[in-house]
Amino acid sequence: MALTITVNRWQYTACKSSFTETLLLNLSFICLFAASTFGNIVYQTPSKSVKDRDTSAVFICTHNIGSYFQMMWYKQTQGTLGFKLMGNLNGETDQIETEFKNKIFLNGNGRRNGTLTIKNLTVDDSAVYFCAAYDTVL
Repeated sequence: MALTITVNRWQYTACKSSFTETLLLNLSFICLFAASTFGNIVYQTPSKSVKDRDTSAVFICTHNIGSYFQMMWYKQTQGTLGFKLMGNLNGETDQIETEFKNKIFLNGNGRRNGTLTIKNLTVDDSAVYFCAAYDTVL
C-alpha cells in the first residue's frame, strides 16, 4: 500500500501574474516484518493524504507480534539501491540518526505501535519509507 502526498507550492512571477506549481511528494510507506507463523500482522495508516509544503506527514505502524519489541524506520530515495536508516524505537526509547534529528520525530512503543512524523515537508522528502518490526537479542 502506498501513501501519496501532494505538496502545493505557490510561486509569483515578477510580471504580476501568478501560477501554481504542484509538486508531487510520493511518500510510500511499507511495513516490513519477519515472521515464521501465520497471524503475525503489521498494519499501516494512512493510505493516502494531501499535504501542503512545510507541513508534516505522520505514519503509523502497528504489529501484533508479541516477541518483537524493536521498530526500525528506513528511507529509500529514487535512484538509490539501498535504504537509509532514519531511526528506531526500542521499546519506548527512540534513537534518531544524526542526519534526521531535525527532520523526524519518533513516538510510541516498538512492541506494538510506533509513529514517524516527518516535519517541514519538501520535495526532498519524496521517498519510500519502510517500517521494520523485529526481535533483538540483547
